[in-house]
Amino acid sequence: MKVIVIGAGPAGCASAIQLKRFGFDVELVERNRIGGLLLNANLIENYLGFPNGITGEKFCKLMKKHISNLGINVFYGEVIKIDFNDNKFFITLANKTVTSDICIVATGTKALTLPDNIISEEAAELIYYEISKIKRQISNCNVAVLGNGDAAFDYAVSLSNRNSVKILMRGEKPKAIQTLIETCNIINNISLEKNIQLINIIRLNTKLLLNCIRNNELLNFEVDYLIVAIGRERNLPEINEKALKSDRLFLIGDVASERNIRQASIAAGKGIEVAMKVYFANRDTI
Repeated sequence: MKVIVIGAGPAGCASAIQLKRFGFDVELVERNRIGGLLLNANLIENYLGFPNGITGEKFCKLMKKHISNLGINVFYGEVIKIDFNDNKFFITLANKTVTSDICIVATGTKALTLPDNIISEEAAELIYYEISKIKRQISNCNVAVLGNGDAAFDYAVSLSNRNSVKILMRGEKPKAIQTLIETCNIINNISLEKNIQLINIIRLNTKLLLNCIRNNELLNFEVDYLIVAIGRERNLPEINEKALKSDRLFLIGDVASERNIRQASIAAGKGIEVAMKVYFANRDTI
């Protein structure tokens, strides 16, 4: 039986690996790079087997190697929709359609974006919602990170190695875990601005001007880049009703988890759990 796993983060990769071990014909579809959001992580400290922690990039390289060593085929593209007809899934990408007997969706989450009406068109190219593409490319820059949760503080730590970082918090207290807060507090290149309300963003030649309000006082910050980490939401492709009702469609990882229960280890565990359910339901027909 052929299985398509959509999304190569920890949930999708773990599921594909387990299915391959069970003897399924399994393929991975990934929009960008193997690893998903973990590519942004400065340090993963709570994944079993890495007592000293491991950077997100190294962890993703290991996942990629694991997939490669097992000969699991990965093809790249964004899934537009999933249909189910004649007992088959039809998975449509921009340039082709693939079919499978079983479909596992591990497409994770996408960043909440700023309203278009506060960003000038020229400013948009200096605004990022994830840092995996730029964290090794920028240095000696002034960077603002908008947000007060784990992602914002983790992004700040990653970027502080070679840049000056200012965290712009919307409230009085951080919502990040204590370890991240303490780390940011001891890094000289990171500063914290509380109770910031962003009004608009203007492009000034090669820089951004962030116009803000704090306690009815107008403030502005001139930076080279703005990283926005104000929350995430489920990132699901279009799935038709027949597919949703099929007992051979599975949602795993962050796309299926509760808002505050998103961890790589949980995602990987759920990926393996679903793979085992698929195996026990279909082992006589593999």
